[in-house]
Amino acid sequence: MPMDLARVAVLSLVLLLLSLAPVDASQEGREIALLTVLIVLEAEGEPTLGQAAVAHVAVNRARKLGRPLEEVLFARWEFTGFWVSRRVDRQAFQQASHVAAQVHRGVIPDPTHGATHYLNLARVRTVPIWYEERYVTTTIGRHTFLRLY
Repeated sequence: MPMDLARVAVLSLVLLLLSLAPVDASQEGREIALLTVLIVLEAEGEPTLGQAAVAHVAVNRARKLGRPLEEVLFARWEFTGFWVSRRVDRQAFQQASHVAAQVHRGVIPDPTHGATHYLNLARVRTVPIWYEERYVTTTIGRHTFLRLY
């Protein structure tokens, strides 16, 4: 699928997910909405701490790269949940929204120790080239967290 069509598909999915709950139009509201979508797509079924950890990785990466959260999340294949379609449960979305707001407002501290990447080792077919045990900061739920920069 060409990049433009892929981005349209991703944005359509995000808009569909965001329609499940009201969105604050402020910068904070948009970032919380994006983190909510990330949590639902990448950490549904994880404990609250695991969901918060996934959100913190996106925030950490945006901060360390000096880029907007949206740009980091929509970078091709960086957060694969944005590139794979799937069904979303309304209750999971509401839980994710609560966790996203707490992460964004600093209520839940970063349990990843500054991680910039994560993966689920049980689900990957091939371990990514960037994965090295020395970069692992912690494992929470099914995700292993790494600080690459």
